[in-house]
Order: sequence, then structure tokens, then C-alpha cells
Amino acid sequence: MRNKIKQILTVCFVIAAMAVVWNAPVWADIATQAELTGTQEDIELNKEVTINWEKNGGEVDYYFTPTENKRYLFVLTDNDDRLPGLYQGDDKLSWFSYYSTVDGKMYLQTPVLEAGTKYDIYFTSREGETEIQFGFYDDIWHGAEEIDNAATGIMKKGYTEDGTDYSRAKIYKITVPEDGAYEYRVSGLNPTGIADDDYDFDVDIYDEDGYWHSNQDSVPNWGGSSDACAFANLEAGKTYYLVLANFSVNNAYEYTLSRTNLSIELNSEKTLNWNEIGDYFYYHFIPEKTQSYLFTVSDNGDRVPQIGRTDETWKNMMYDVDGKIRLVTPVLEAGKEYTLYVPIAAGENSVRVGFYDNLWTGVNTLETPCSGTIGKGTKRFDGKAWYPSNRLYKVTVPTTTNYVYKVTGFNKEKEYSTLLRFLNEDLSEVEGQREINDIELTGSIYTTVKLEAGKTYYLRFSNYTLDSGVNYKIVTNTLNIENAKNLGESAEGKLSASSDTTYKFVATEDKVYNFTDTKVSEDVKEFSIYDNDLNNISTDSIKKSKVTYNENNEPKVDYVTYKIYLKKGTYYINLNNTSDKETEYNIKVENEELVDIDSINLDSNYIEIEEGVKKAVKYTINPDNATFTSVDWKVSDTSIVSLGYVGNVMNIEALKEGECDITVTAKNGKKAVCHIVVKKAGDHKYDSTIEKASTSKDGKIIDKCSRCGNVKVAQVISHPTKVVLNKSNFVYDGKVKTPTVTITSADGKTVDSANYDISYANGRKDAGTYDVKVTFKGNYTGSLTTKFTIAKANQSLKIKLPKKKMKVGAKAKIKITANKGHGKVTYKVSNKKIAKIKKGKLVALKKGKVKLTVTLKATKNYKQKKVTIIIKVK
Repeated sequence: MRNKIKQILTVCFVIAAMAVVWNAPVWADIATQAELTGTQEDIELNKEVTINWEKNGGEVDYYFTPTENKRYLFVLTDNDDRLPGLYQGDDKLSWFSYYSTVDGKMYLQTPVLEAGTKYDIYFTSREGETEIQFGFYDDIWHGAEEIDNAATGIMKKGYTEDGTDYSRAKIYKITVPEDGAYEYRVSGLNPTGIADDDYDFDVDIYDEDGYWHSNQDSVPNWGGSSDACAFANLEAGKTYYLVLANFSVNNAYEYTLSRTNLSIELNSEKTLNWNEIGDYFYYHFIPEKTQSYLFTVSDNGDRVPQIGRTDETWKNMMYDVDGKIRLVTPVLEAGKEYTLYVPIAAGENSVRVGFYDNLWTGVNTLETPCSGTIGKGTKRFDGKAWYPSNRLYKVTVPTTTNYVYKVTGFNKEKEYSTLLRFLNEDLSEVEGQREINDIELTGSIYTTVKLEAGKTYYLRFSNYTLDSGVNYKIVTNTLNIENAKNLGESAEGKLSASSDTTYKFVATEDKVYNFTDTKVSEDVKEFSIYDNDLNNISTDSIKKSKVTYNENNEPKVDYVTYKIYLKKGTYYINLNNTSDKETEYNIKVENEELVDIDSINLDSNYIEIEEGVKKAVKYTINPDNATFTSVDWKVSDTSIVSLGYVGNVMNIEALKEGECDITVTAKNGKKAVCHIVVKKAGDHKYDSTIEKASTSKDGKIIDKCSRCGNVKVAQVISHPTKVVLNKSNFVYDGKVKTPTVTITSADGKTVDSANYDISYANGRKDAGTYDVKVTFKGNYTGSLTTKFTIAKANQSLKIKLPKKKMKVGAKAKIKITANKGHGKVTYKVSNKKIAKIKKGKLVALKKGKVKLTVTLKATKNYKQKKVTIIIKVK
């Protein structure tokens, strides 16, 4: 229906919420233009006249001659939906927009009329009608009611004429105290909350010239919402007009209108209250520059903001450990309006948001070494993707050279998915950087990159791992290749605290080299070697002797040897002091004969196992004093068996029926092969045991064969993570609230209700906050608690008596109508010399005007309510 209204606009003045084109007068048996009878007179502009039907006949025809080319407003005092006709000569013109206010007047805006042209306006009487009042105005907003930031009212239902639905409307004149993005929200339209096409309501904002300024975001028949609202960027001191239109032919409304300033000052943050602004947060933003911007949401959940109310891609996501989601927008065009949209999270009452033209606001400058904590990755609420936890550091370097940034602190026994990248200020990645993941060996990752002195970069450290955060440390080495000193056969020197130095070394032939440091007072230096392409080859090639200590914690041996096999070529050695005090070094290079591996032996070269069975295979190398003993394991078909090794033992798990080979290969190419035959599982007899899932840890069902001892995990029980209520915010209505509960587990699935009991706090009828506790059972243990709120309701209050005019000395009892259970009633007059209140009666004392204010005090379940009327004492 909303689209229907917009489509019938035929001129530049659009009042989208009310626009109706009248094709013909709607009353029956009307005379044609040639047969019009009655008095024909000119109407004086901006003045209303009263006509007598007995004097003028059953039909009235008046002239109107405008003085300017513009639209005019026709006003008719009538409660019966009379639709006058407007003609220029014999051509019938269309009226624009019909609305009526509580003063009982119909307001019809004309199309643009030509100055000096005579127009006919006519209408007919209704049965029993004796007179009627009408007039023309050059102010198209004549009759609009001026309000501040809130109002209440009654909106008549729309009506149907000749099969067409027409709206009733209400117009408010509005101004705002400061420039900003404002929401005008009308509440109380659909109290049942049930989606129904009969609820059709529009809210729109126009300037004085009739130009539309708003974006309408909800109406009651969209998913059962009870509110309708419009958003617009408004200027302080400028006059606007708020148009409320009810197209529903079945429903009249007693509504409440409220205003909220949703503006956010650029480069600042604002806390928004969901109870005040509804189910979503919208911020209308018009950038001054064409660029990307940074949008932040302080939130511990998984809310994903959007821009433009579409699925446009955010350029980068940065979820920081300070609890803020940081998102960089696409490039936004200067002067173009964008809408930022943030959906409410379950159980949330408020959220803090910010918008910045500096993409890197809040990013700390990296000073190495530094320590920090990075959270685990996040599985998004839609289940479609995983997003990393990120730390960002601002980096500038004193010298243009190659640098090695190293992140330590990973558990070598766990699997991690991490990323270490350098970004330019425009978010592009720095070219030529190399990343080495050495977590399995040393618990570290490295990035080698060439940086320019004085230029700003950003180091992005990302953890995609879903089950583990990291307490990390970042250190940096300067790979100063251009100024690297030649190592030759030896070198010595000092390293200041947390510093490093680079040496160039040329291997003249393929062989093993020993780099021995004879200045070891403490094991505080790192020795790293890079090939000519700056790849770190020390992580899986160096065999390092360890420093041993006596009972007094003194080193037994004052040297440490780094043994590595190098092929002929150029290398770069980096010495890094990891301590906070000065240390010495004295490196000597010695040649050593390579003791190579002659053969690899497996304790079995042929294995038959059944599906689901695990088997350990052990290898030995000959000779046992070989210089380098590391090997690689490989399976020819990973769908048949899976591998996992510890030391010189390989654990094999049979996955499915089939045959494959497992190959063990040394660095010199020596290998051994074990042929695996997996057969169908035999007649196992499994007994199941259950490890229950807690609220923080997955459980599992373990099956163990009592005959062969085979153990397998039959099922993982994903632990519950979140309690979601179907509704977390209620308004008091005297009824007990019992929201339904859904439990979500870590795998994104819903936990069956048979696995938990729900207990609700007592009461749950009066305004307040109430607990909902979920106690797990069956395959689960523990409990989770969430809350919901019942807000105080608005009180209804109308002053029925006294009348608005009283004579001096008169007394009138003050009568009101209010809701059941209302607060204490108090009365107040603005001028006690004109009138006073005595024993619930208003006593008129002297001539003048006085305001009578009736107040219902706030109660446990209701907000305070005030209503004021003006009494004239004659």
C-alpha cells in the first residue's frame, strides 16, 4: 500500500503519506458543471465564510482567483467526508492530499494554480445540514499543530469510497534544538503485535515548501511491529512538518509520538538506549570527504553492522580485545547520505557506537618487545563464516631495511590458525613480506618485510582459532642486509638491551657448519639464519646444544653451538638479545663432518587393522649418531588412515576400508614404507560412557570395545553457550510474563528442550527485572541465567471537566478519566489569583486565563502523566 501512495503523485509536491488524487466527486446525483446553481461569488483569500444552504440552494458554486502561481489550501468545516470539486472552465482538476484534524476540519491541498485564472469550487449539502464554513489559504500548512518533542493524539480510521482507500492524517509543525539525524516514532498502533495488512500507517517529514525529507523505516503491518517511524537530517531553527497518515479502514488509534536525536558526532562515541529508539539503531551519515570511515560498536556479542541497509561488504573487520567491533567501510561518497544499521542483540538494553574519519583511531604504536592478549576467533551468528580476533599496532622504523617481526607464546601442542601481515595506511598489504608459521616447532610465527624509514605501517596480528586465545609477545629483529658485517670465521661484540645485529655469511661448499658462541653467561640470545631470499631456514634446520647449570644456577658450559647443514651460497645471521640488559657474543665458525643417515627402520612394514582401530608405528635411524635425525611422514591416501606423531612414534587411525602406504623420509632422501590394509570392522562390542557437556566445555560420548579395546568418540556434545528469550523487554499490562527460551550450543545448533529445565523468578507481572534460569540435565550439566525487564506503562489521562470557559465566582468539579490503578491525582493552577483549587473543584476568582494541570503520580507500574488545559475566566 505504501508503494501505491507514492506512485500516484503527479507533480513535484509530494506528500507521500497522504497523497490521493480525486478522480471525481463522490456524492451521488450531483449536477453537471453546466447545471450548477446557487450563488456564485469570489472567495477572499485567507478568510473563511459561512454559507446557509436554505439561502443558496442544494448546490454551491464559488470562484477563487489566485494572485500567485502556487498551491493553496482549501479548508472545509465538515465531519462527513465531503469532497468538493475544483474546475478550471470545464476541466476538472485533481485535489492533492486530504487530511483532517481533531478540530473537525477537512484540509485539501490544490495543485499549482495560475495567478489571475478563475477557478470554480463547488459542493453540495448533506441531509439535515443547514450551513457550512470554508475558505482558501496561501499557507499550505495552515492548521498544523506546533509541538516540541512529543505528543499524544487520536487518529481516525481511514475510509473507503468507490472501492478506493483514503487516509486520515494529522500534521505537526516541528523544529529541532540542534542539527542532527532525528527519528520521529509513533507508538501504540498495533498493540496485539500480530502482523496484519489492515494496519497501514505512514510517517513523513517535509519542509515548508513541501519537499519530502524523510526515510520511512517501519509500519505496523511489517512483521507485526506496533510502531511507525521516519528518520531525517534536520537543521536547527528551520521549520518542518510531520505528517501522520492512517490508511487503515478498520482501525482508529490512540497514539504516542516521540522524538529521538540519533546523531553521532564524527570522531566521538555515543551510548544508545534500545528502549528509547526501538529494535534497531539507524544513523544517517553524510560524509564531507570521499573516503573509507571506521565504525565501532562496543559489544561482546557477534553483531554485524551494515551500511546503506544493504549487504555491502565492509572492507576489513577488526574485533579488538577491548570489546569493540571495528569495521572499516567501503569508500563513501562525499555529500551522499548513508544509513548505518545495527540490529539489537538478544537481551541487550544499550549499545555504544562511534564513527571516525581516522581508520586507525585507538591503535597503539608498537614498541618492541611488547606483550598482550588476543582472544579466540569468532564463529559469526549466521554460521556462514569465521572471523578472527585482531590486534593492530602502528609501526614506524628509523631505517629503511628488512625487519623480522616475531610473535611468540603459542602452545606447540595445539593447532592454531593465525595471520601476521603488514598493512599500508590505505589497508593494502605491504608487498614482498614473507610469513613463516613455526608454531609446531618453536611456538612462534615470523614475518620478514622491508619497511621504509618514517613511513607509517600497521601490523595486523589475527587469531582465527575458535577454541583458544593467546598471551603473546612481539619482538623485532633488524635484518640490515645492506650494512651487514661479514662473519668470516669469527665475530665478537656486545648487544645492548633488546637489540640485534646482522652478519653476512658465505658457505663455500655443501656441508655442516657449527656456529659456537663462547660468551654465554645466560641463555638470552636468539640465533636465526636466513637464506639469500630472506626465508628463515633456522626454524627446522638448526640443532642447538643447550646450556646446563649447576646447583648454584651457574652455567656448567660457557658456550652453545648451533649446528646446521648449508648448501653453497650466501646467508644472513641475526643475533637478537631478548633480555633487558647488555650481553656479549663471540661467534666462531667450525666445519664438521656430516654423519648422514644410512637407513630408516620401521618396527612393522605391513599392518592389517580394522576400521576405527588405532595403531602405533615406531621408527629408528642408523647410525644413531647421525647429525640430523628429523624425518617427514606421508600417507598416500588420507581418507583411509590419519596420522599423528610424537617423537619417533607415529599414531595411525584406520578410517575406512582400503589400502595405502605410509612413507618415512629423511633429509637426505632415505626412506622406509609401511603398507596398511584396513578391513571392515568386525564384531565389536562397544560400551558407551558419557562425559557431560558443561556450560564452558564440550562433552562427548565415548565407545570402547570390550573385546579389542578400541576406543572411539561416537559423538561430541557441543556445550551450551547462550540463552535467548523470544522477548526480553515488556511493558506492564497487568499480566504475568513468561517468555519462551531457546538454548544455542557452541556449534550454532539449538539444544533440545528435553535437556534442561526452566525456572522463572516469582512475580513477573509488576515492572522490574526478572531472572530466567536454565538448569541442564541429561547429557548436560550446569546452569545459565538470563534476564528480562518489564517497563512501566504510560498512564492514560483525560480532563473531562471543568469547561474551558467559566464566569468569575463559578465553581466546577474537576473530573478526569484515567486507567485503573493510576497514581495519586494532584491539581495545580498557573495563577492562583485567577483561579484556585478547593476540595477537588476549580473556583474562578477573577478574569483572565489560567492553566489547569492534572498530574497522575508515578506508581510501581506506571510512569508519571500530566495533562494541561487552559481555562478562560470571563
